[in-house]
Amino acid sequence: MDEMKSVDNMQDYGSSSVIAEEQPMTAAECFRHEFLQEVKVTSQESGEGSTRAFVDKMVDYLREAEVIFEAEACFFSERVGRSNCRVDGYYYDEADKVMTLFIADYEGLDDERRLTSTTAQKRFDMLASFAKAALGGKLDNRVEKSQPIADLIDVFHCHKHDIRKYVFILLTDAKISLNQTTPKSDEIGSLPTELEIWDIERIYKVCASDKGREPIAVDFCQYTQDGLDCICANVASIGKYTSYLAVIRGDVLCAIYDQYGARLLESNVRSFLTTKVAVNKNIRNTILNAPEMFFAYNNGISVTARGVEVDATPDGLKLRFARDFQIINGGQTTASLSHARHREGNRVDLSKIFVQMKLTAIDDTVSNEEYDKLVMDISRSSNSQNKVSDADFFASHPFHRNFEQLSLQVYAPAKLVGACDTQWFYERARGQYIQAQARMSPAKKREFERIHPKKQVIKKTDVSKVHNTWRGNPHIVSKGAQTNFAKFATYIDEEWKRDETQFNKLYFQKTVALIIMFQCVEREVSMQSWYRGGYRANIVCYTIALLHHLIVAQYKKLEFDFNVIWKMQSVPEALRCILVDLSRCVFDVLTGGNDHVQNVTQWCKQEACWSQVNKISYSLPESIKQFLVDKDEAQSAKKSARREQKIELGINAQMSLMNYKSNYWQSLREFAKRERIFMPNDEKYISLIENASITRQPNEVQCMQLLKLIERAKENGWVEPASV
Repeated sequence: MDEMKSVDNMQDYGSSSVIAEEQPMTAAECFRHEFLQEVKVTSQESGEGSTRAFVDKMVDYLREAEVIFEAEACFFSERVGRSNCRVDGYYYDEADKVMTLFIADYEGLDDERRLTSTTAQKRFDMLASFAKAALGGKLDNRVEKSQPIADLIDVFHCHKHDIRKYVFILLTDAKISLNQTTPKSDEIGSLPTELEIWDIERIYKVCASDKGREPIAVDFCQYTQDGLDCICANVASIGKYTSYLAVIRGDVLCAIYDQYGARLLESNVRSFLTTKVAVNKNIRNTILNAPEMFFAYNNGISVTARGVEVDATPDGLKLRFARDFQIINGGQTTASLSHARHREGNRVDLSKIFVQMKLTAIDDTVSNEEYDKLVMDISRSSNSQNKVSDADFFASHPFHRNFEQLSLQVYAPAKLVGACDTQWFYERARGQYIQAQARMSPAKKREFERIHPKKQVIKKTDVSKVHNTWRGNPHIVSKGAQTNFAKFATYIDEEWKRDETQFNKLYFQKTVALIIMFQCVEREVSMQSWYRGGYRANIVCYTIALLHHLIVAQYKKLEFDFNVIWKMQSVPEALRCILVDLSRCVFDVLTGGNDHVQNVTQWCKQEACWSQVNKISYSLPESIKQFLVDKDEAQSAKKSARREQKIELGINAQMSLMNYKSNYWQSLREFAKRERIFMPNDEKYISLIENASITRQPNEVQCMQLLKLIERAKENGWVEPASV
């Protein structure tokens, strides 16, 4: 690197000098610089190599952006025969039968470089060579059974007849050239392969976007010559949306699903489909035996979109294009069509099947926040006939807004004397941390990062991971973010209904303390001599779950005091030593404690694995007592925190409801009467708030009751009018 780049350029004009000011970096350049710095720091802390740290960070962002839903790291690079084989990670989607493989092109240089077509093609060829070698059994005797790569090879063997498509993703710190030649995809055993390239700039664009993900854009003319026949179905002019009814052929719907996979399904529907319901046998039977009756038997699909293009032609309206296309009801129908085609092959002709489609085209003038809320309400109402609980809509649960408010109110103690207190930033929506800084001046941005350090960003998946671990579900956590999040959602929904005041400042501090503990164990495991790479996430969650199990078993009248970690904002040395000891015991059970275990990744997902870890004989040392507190004392603190939270919630409810206008309360009253969902005094409270004045307002308890009425109304299909 040219060292002179760090020196201000100077030009002499007689006796004076003009110093050329450095051009401030753009937001995208700042993101790239910080991204690479974090990779280097993570690599130094973990000792696992900079490429591994780069892949982990890129995969985390792709998971947040819903490009992928899970991923396992595994690093393999060898020459097999005449081919160079390499892979850096994988994800096999059992629902979609898609094998995704990752490979990195990472140099970690501050100077931006361009990704050449030759380099990209070479990386993709390495992935193809690896896949072929794994399928052909050429790698079976080349890897240790205790390494993550052995798990991937096992997945290939178990699912080689099920895989219907490969997706190769190249992760690079180079910049993608706009005029770059598209690499050629290689078929793997006659199966198609899709190629994707993600550079840091593309990651930034997704994070900085209002949606926090890349919207799906469907050009229907790619699948049918003129688009889909449709009719406008609005019975009245709404302003926010336009409704269309269309009929889509089964092979067209299947082709769209094959291209986008589970990303096509709105998150609530995807979670419901993948975690609770297998492919519907009745739908499959109709597809195979009575395709001509499919339209009559099936309820069809409901979708939402923006930027919809509908053209009037002599033959009627044609739906040409839809952006941010999401299926909010009909996930089973869509997935069943795809599965039938790939499982049954020539036995089924999907072109004979017709599916009705209701499209809600939301106007582009609707704000993104209102758009998300409208989609959620439509999805909730559309799925009301199915066994979908509130937990399935957990991404929009009030728990998150409450937790976000706590993150804005609670300051963490400074680690050093004289340093300022900081806050832990909760990302209720994807990319919120980046978007919060998007329009800040450099000085404001520095101030923001001083109060909200990047290492103190909490994601929704972090919260579910640490709490499910502490509650004794490390095997659920090991099943991946999506399954774990669904489990956590069910628990929180039940607890929220029981007593929402338990989710208070004390709960927030406990969450942060658990995250700090996780981060500590991650660092420590990476530095141990016995650690050979791989399974770190499993080792960490099982270690922390085991600590809690041992405390409960050995100290009946005490419980862990999270306040110790919260006040220090770090894990004390004595506790760190205990966790390191436990991590070694856990490692032995996970990787070598059971002779019949062939796939460690799958073993960690089983309850039997957790039962085996529970049998570890370990007496906690006396030093643990300094981190424990009497249960009665802890219970008293929890009661006090709940009282404070109840007052806080009441005040917040009072402030929020006073902003609603009269048409809002009129609409709510009419709906509640019609649906008979009024509880005693509800109507009186509505009248009270309608006639509120400075001196006469509903109290906190009454406002809380009104909030519950609003939630009941929404659950029964009420759509809030534009009032605020």
